[in-house]
Amino acid sequence: MIRNSADATGAHARRGGRHGQRHREGDEAGWHRATARPPVAADGGHGLLWWGRVLLRRVGRATPSDGPGVERLLAASGLPLEGAAEALSLGVVARDGDEVVAAAAIERYGDAGLLRSVVVEPGRLGMGLGQDIVAAAEQLARDDGIKELYLLTETAIDWFPRLGYEVTARGEAVAAVGESIEFTTVCKDTGVPMRRTLA
Repeated sequence: MIRNSADATGAHARRGGRHGQRHREGDEAGWHRATARPPVAADGGHGLLWWGRVLLRRVGRATPSDGPGVERLLAASGLPLEGAAEALSLGVVARDGDEVVAAAAIERYGDAGLLRSVVVEPGRLGMGLGQDIVAAAEQLARDDGIKELYLLTETAIDWFPRLGYEVTARGEAVAAVGESIEFTTVCKDTGVPMRRTLA
């Protein structure tokens, strides 16, 4: 399940009105990423993100030691913990020093994957971090041979289409990734299914 804690620009802008709009525009103009897509190496290599000349954070492959930090973020954002630790085996995190400040995970089902546990530390919303972490997760999925991603969200319905996701029929999503605990238990009757084909 994905709630609007992952909306690193939209939620902040909606709260901030015109100020939020200026912040978002400055964010888009000011962030300088090391690559167009955050690199995620299988050995845990990190993509470095910069503000001007100052290193702010790095995005990399999740490791088992990231589990407690990710669970802390999920709990703070009201997102389910069920199945999250297992999904991190194919996941990414953003770190500020040794602190995990954002995460996303993928459950694989053949050529399809379920994007889940997309979360950003509440105090870091509005910095573009949600978009960065989703892009890194998508690249990891591509590298692993996944051809399409699905997700379930309750409150980020307006945000994910900006990243290329489209609302899809629940039956289609269930056929592709319905074995996930998010469909069978956690979000059995809630959440809007979305889908994106990975180029």
